[in-house]
Amino acid sequence: MMPMMIGLMGLAILLLAYALSLFGAISQDSWKFDILNFTGALCLAYYTYVAGAIFFSVLLLVWAMMAVINMVKMVVKK
Repeated sequence: MMPMMIGLMGLAILLLAYALSLFGAISQDSWKFDILNFTGALCLAYYTYVAGAIFFSVLLLVWAMMAVINMVKMVVKK
């Protein structure tokens, strides 16, 4: 039950990040967008790993890493 709740939370977070970006509430180059993507992807990666969907886990871990890379780029720019 707990992994499913974590997965649902991750799904909601990723959809929130996309919706906020789509409607212009946050920029795709913002910390908020990257933190939402990182958190949502990690939650879903955990759920898919527990569910045995390893390929999706890898995809979501790559998604999370892309968010980290973008955050590092923002720090280096300053």
